[in-house]
Amino acid sequence: MDAAPASGPRVAIIGAGIAGLTAAFWLRRTGARPVVFEARPSFQPAGFPINLFGHALTVLDRMGLGDRLTAAAMPVDRLTMMTPAGRVIRSDDISGFSRMEGHGLYLDRVDLHHALYDAVRDDTAIRFGQEVADIQRQGSEIVLADGTVRPADLTLAADGLHSATRDWLFGAAPLHAADAAFTVALMPGTLVPAGESFSLIGPGRTMAVTGLPDGRTSAIFWVRQTVAEAAGADTPIERLRRMYEDFGWKTAEVIDAAAQTEHLYTDRVLQVRLPQWHRGRTVLIGDAAYAASPISSRGAGLAIVGAYLFAQALAETGDARTAALRFERRLRAGVERIQETALKNVPMMIPETAGQAGMQRAFLRLMPAAMMQRAMAQQFTQQEVDSLDTTGAPARVRGPAGEPVLTVSGVCKRYGTADALKGLSFEVRRGEIFGLLGPNGAGKTTALEIIEGLRAPDAGTVAIGAAGHPAGSAAAKELLGVQLQASAIYDRIRLDEAMRLFAGYYRTHADIDALLTQAGLGLRRDATFGTLSFGQQKRFSLALALVNAPEIVVLDEPTAGLDPDARRSICDQIAEMRAEGRAVLMSTHHMSEADALCDRVLILDKGRTIETGRPADLIAGAGLGARLALTPGDILARSDVAGLAHVTGCHHENGQLIVDTDAPERTLARLAALASERQVSLNEITIRQASLEDLFFERTGRRLDA
Repeated sequence: MDAAPASGPRVAIIGAGIAGLTAAFWLRRTGARPVVFEARPSFQPAGFPINLFGHALTVLDRMGLGDRLTAAAMPVDRLTMMTPAGRVIRSDDISGFSRMEGHGLYLDRVDLHHALYDAVRDDTAIRFGQEVADIQRQGSEIVLADGTVRPADLTLAADGLHSATRDWLFGAAPLHAADAAFTVALMPGTLVPAGESFSLIGPGRTMAVTGLPDGRTSAIFWVRQTVAEAAGADTPIERLRRMYEDFGWKTAEVIDAAAQTEHLYTDRVLQVRLPQWHRGRTVLIGDAAYAASPISSRGAGLAIVGAYLFAQALAETGDARTAALRFERRLRAGVERIQETALKNVPMMIPETAGQAGMQRAFLRLMPAAMMQRAMAQQFTQQEVDSLDTTGAPARVRGPAGEPVLTVSGVCKRYGTADALKGLSFEVRRGEIFGLLGPNGAGKTTALEIIEGLRAPDAGTVAIGAAGHPAGSAAAKELLGVQLQASAIYDRIRLDEAMRLFAGYYRTHADIDALLTQAGLGLRRDATFGTLSFGQQKRFSLALALVNAPEIVVLDEPTAGLDPDARRSICDQIAEMRAEGRAVLMSTHHMSEADALCDRVLILDKGRTIETGRPADLIAGAGLGARLALTPGDILARSDVAGLAHVTGCHHENGQLIVDTDAPERTLARLAALASERQVSLNEITIRQASLEDLFFERTGRRLDA
């Protein structure tokens, strides 16, 4: 696949490993501009034999690497299982599986790393020796160890299991340890015949030794964590000698060879489980986001597939946060399935007691060959996702983008002698976010309740959907998804139970697991509602609003009361609704949020419409320009500043002189000249563009919090 012209987003990739290089390849070919930052001074491939299955092979083949990696594969033709003493339990010819085209490859990670590097080195900037020390502005800037700041439209963190980026974003808590540890060694010399693998199974310990076709030998030692701790805090080799001192066969010879190699690695069996894989414009991929542990045999494959799916999602959406949500929704279910399978395999791979080890050996001895073959085939064919190109992709709402699907005409509502709404009229179109803005008491909730069919208007009409169903009708309810400002959900109901309950009220409903994953609650589907934090409850109520796969989503103050991180998460979900082709109507009194998120807005005050249109057009049409804040506020006379050209307003506020201008660059120059003329020094000048809140103040003379 040829690279597209590089005019898309600037992507800073942290880490030149499997995930980082795969992402660079696909991002480059979808028009993005990736730059890879690697702390090591040069390309230094390292690693041990790995397995590749499923769609990872498809991605590599699409990269043109299939033939090269197939030629480098190290097929294992015979698998022999033994007791710790070396007595054979069973020996099977598995050549039919290890050589089955498309089902799996066993190869040196170094060969894979070289192939990926060769695929990107000519058209992608890779900055070796440049360590990323910090990420700022939610991923739009990275700071290198030497203090250099590099701008980016998004940051992709592919810095592995012990990711520093993940720790900056989420802390160290996401690492989940299983009751197991491992040591892997790659040794020169033929300790066992090439193409044969030998597994010794004992209580709390197993060992697998494989002969490679290039004359080397690989060995992996699996132990229960309690066994590793009992062995003491010696060197890895000394621990191996203590833990395997009662193993016979060639165990001592293998450990002696491991002591002579530089290719030795030991660690606990760890998984990474995060509620979401991104924060702001920083996205985690590979082991940094969702390590499944070596027991899964899927780490490299998940890194490759994840990198491909993220690049695909970014090309589809053009927005980092929306792409992160879509990529996560496509991959998370497969990741969680693989992670759970890996944990379930721990007792099978490392039986805890002598009795369990004996039962395991007896079971293996009696297992029919056909059953063994089915088990291996299941492992080879288990996929990360059902399809690379469609799984988890949001089902786009039918109908052309821009088509009106909600029309409010002349709606009036009176409570006693007070007018809550005075002739409210607007329309919401498919594929847009429409904001209903105003302070508390403006009439926003009344308007939404009339649209939802919870209240009847005194005058006017509401038409739902392209067919114009009246508000409150059964047909309208099928098209609407609603998040109320406060939801009375039972504290003791499980999340998946609540989703199924609400889904039962509709003729059609969405994928419940996908909705929980999108809300960052995929790992908490069995939790009860009362155990969720306030922010999690908000995210869950948003998932409930989508349970009937609605065309129109109505959200009443969806971010009210949330901290900044939780608000960003909710805004990401709302942006994804737009990307899916839904019409979104949301009320809010956070003008800055509406400015950034909404395609069009209507500003309400005391039941009447103040303005309606695109935020940028409304601000430009009001001639508000920008606002400068001078510190200290008394350094220049207000009368002198107010008389400058292009200054439209001037007042003191919080010890600063606030200057409104329709030409900020020219006003800055005139202020500097005035300060020089008065022989004074301005300590600080800050500038911000006018906002919807400024527009509200201009039209009403009040602030939103007044």
